[in-house]
Amino acid sequence: MKNHIVSQMIIKRFASVINVFDLKSGRLDLAKKPHKVFYKDGLLPEDLDHLLSTAIESRFANLLYQKLLNPDFITLSREELFLLKRYMMMVSIRMYGPDEFAAMMKNFSNNADRFLSLAKYFYPWLSKLRRNSDLQLSNQDLYELALRVCCENTDITNIASDKRATLEIVAWATTFVDAYLAIWDAPKGMEFILSDCSMVSEYEGCHQLTGGLDLSKFSYCQYHLQHPTEDLEGLMQAKALSTLQIMYENYNLFNLSSKRCLVAINPFFSQYFGLKQMSNGGDVFVAPEPDVWPAVVQDKNLFKSPVTEHKLKLGYTMQDLFFYEPRTLTPEDMVYVNSMILLMSRDIIGFNDFASISDSIDYFLWSKTSMKNNEFLFLETKDEIIKFMEDLMYDPLMKLSKLCREKLGDGQQTYAIDLFRDVTENMLSDFRTNKYIYWYLLENEDMSRKHPNLSFLGDEEKRMKLIRDTYKALWGKEYVRGDGNK
Repeated sequence: MKNHIVSQMIIKRFASVINVFDLKSGRLDLAKKPHKVFYKDGLLPEDLDHLLSTAIESRFANLLYQKLLNPDFITLSREELFLLKRYMMMVSIRMYGPDEFAAMMKNFSNNADRFLSLAKYFYPWLSKLRRNSDLQLSNQDLYELALRVCCENTDITNIASDKRATLEIVAWATTFVDAYLAIWDAPKGMEFILSDCSMVSEYEGCHQLTGGLDLSKFSYCQYHLQHPTEDLEGLMQAKALSTLQIMYENYNLFNLSSKRCLVAINPFFSQYFGLKQMSNGGDVFVAPEPDVWPAVVQDKNLFKSPVTEHKLKLGYTMQDLFFYEPRTLTPEDMVYVNSMILLMSRDIIGFNDFASISDSIDYFLWSKTSMKNNEFLFLETKDEIIKFMEDLMYDPLMKLSKLCREKLGDGQQTYAIDLFRDVTENMLSDFRTNKYIYWYLLENEDMSRKHPNLSFLGDEEKRMKLIRDTYKALWGKEYVRGDGNK
């Protein structure tokens, strides 16, 4: 049977019929009906597919049509919010096949262990959870278990106490429990691209620059844990650090339509908007706005946490209310977001209107080729220039780019080269200016000297000199270890 890796209701919100482009072959299929695309055969048994449909998808569809597509303010109850989070968790699992999911979970087990090392002080019962490896399940059975646990817990926070759930599954669910939501709209004349990767993530510029080191948010929290202004700040940062072990991305995007995305934002960003930490005695610490910005998207208003209305002074009820204001991306941010969607897509993409994605296709083509060859204006030899142009012209996406540009006038276009430089600068900015990164690298000098992901900074001595010099420039003083040595 067909199992859709992208829900048909989402495909229908793009268009009654959708255009599909094969990223590897360059094949373009026009006006495909939703039930004929974005599916794989035989991923799930019929009863589980039915459970996904009845327990989550049909309820999510009602919420989508009744509230989530409203143009103005959107009010959600906690029950509705938990439904959204269960939907996102389901999507994050279902977009993999059983073998892919099992491999991903195997890698994720290290993150889950690091999460446990901190979270056990707040939630000691987590230490009693079994690991995936304890169950000795087949890849298919593990895949189905994760989906069933997601579907069968109406309150997503109850997954943590579900006896079937392993530490890895609980940690995976926690990323959605702890994240807060935002709603982003496409600007006029532009649309989102639909990916066969149903959850698309933005990672820190530091992650992208170093090939996987997420130091920006982590170093900020680590520093303020070790240098708190008061005990409650230390507690807040310890909790933040535990979540960062399992959710290191800045945010995760989920398509709702060609004009709207649902965004699950890393709870770190709530510190910019007055995050509070309360003691058992009723004392309250309000987080100061961090003096770093880890996201490539620069508009902080996009990350605003929702206004909330709690029915009880302590604890929560399913009738608590959350108020959301959809926020519109700038054309430049829209192009960047679509480029992330393209980057994480595996085999195919879908779209509604050629002209509405033209800028995004051109930017992604240019950035992809530049990352592969170095930026065009920095190329020095004839052979380098020829290779750049060949990679650009023979990329399968060039066919789609040409078709899009036929539908678009020059006055509507952005310029891929200038935008590429702007985005690259945003990616590099945090790594260059985040003083906590350099504090962390010097606090962990042995790691900094040996880590292969930092090899772009030079050999060990050159690397450490650069780190020390940058620390001095950003902090206005020499680095001194806790023992008083430089």
